[in-house]
Amino acid sequence: MATTITTAIATSEMVTAASGIIENIVLETTDGGSFNGAHHFAIHDSTFLDVGGNVIVDVHYDRERGLDLLYPAISANALFDSSERCSPSMPLPAVHQDLMEHLQQWIENPEPQHRIKLMSGRANTGKSLLAQMLAEHYQGAESNGNTKRFAAASFLFPTGKNSTVGSNHIIPTLAYQFAYSNPAITNDIVQPVLRDRAVLQKNMSAQLRNLVIGPLEQDKTNRRFSTSTPIPIIIDGLDTWAAGYERQKEFIDVIKKAVSGNLPFRFVIFTRMEGKLKGLLQEDGMKKISEPFELDERYKIAIESRLKTLRSHVERRENKWISRQMRLKVIAIRGFIG
Repeated sequence: MATTITTAIATSEMVTAASGIIENIVLETTDGGSFNGAHHFAIHDSTFLDVGGNVIVDVHYDRERGLDLLYPAISANALFDSSERCSPSMPLPAVHQDLMEHLQQWIENPEPQHRIKLMSGRANTGKSLLAQMLAEHYQGAESNGNTKRFAAASFLFPTGKNSTVGSNHIIPTLAYQFAYSNPAITNDIVQPVLRDRAVLQKNMSAQLRNLVIGPLEQDKTNRRFSTSTPIPIIIDGLDTWAAGYERQKEFIDVIKKAVSGNLPFRFVIFTRMEGKLKGLLQEDGMKKISEPFELDERYKIAIESRLKTLRSHVERRENKWISRQMRLKVIAIRGFIG
């Protein structure tokens, strides 16, 4: 016989049903049962009805509403699959393929020496190309037996005309991707937004604490993902952020804070080492927690060779309409090489 809940008494402030959580409840049941007298727990994403049809507790954690509230605060054009970006169809040059495999092995290593990879290089060495392909590779959460892969979040700084990125847009963009692509943890990520929309206007440090670290710590405690499962975050084009040095410094400080805890973050940062940003990324505190890698002239030569081959292929095409489309593709790919 199913237990009928007759009373649900909140012993402390009850969060509204719109937020989808009722905390610290004491239950009284008609038949004693295992739920009788239960207290100091939370009900998530559930509806309870008594057998007579009277609703005693009706709670639905509105995932979609939470994501809808979070969405206006993100930079959609910084997503890896934004319409403003190009997903290159050309095969990676061999040196880039080797580097891609190295980065995947590092990301999936449960105990790396460092949790930040600083990937630097001059223009046209393939930084943005690698960032794009890494983000695509880790776009979905997967499960293989007992091993689960955490879907990555990425922020690929846009460079178009209308590409202003506010400092309070970066963390919500990362949080949105974690929530959308990892269904098991969506509730905990959107809960702070449902409770207090002002979190979307707070500084990056507060947003990191409320929208990423806090929810993920809770999910780790509740074993919604393995503590050894890496959490990849891919950043590209930090040097192009027009907000300037102070905002770049604030973001780097947030990354430092993220890797100082127990969550298994893996930050891969693609950027040029220029000006004040170079000093910021090479200061002693950053050196201790990151591993640098420079894409040197070999990578630029390999990219130029691959593009030359692609252009030659286009020029040999007899169909002018197809040739024009291919030329546009070459231009688009070149624009996202990095």
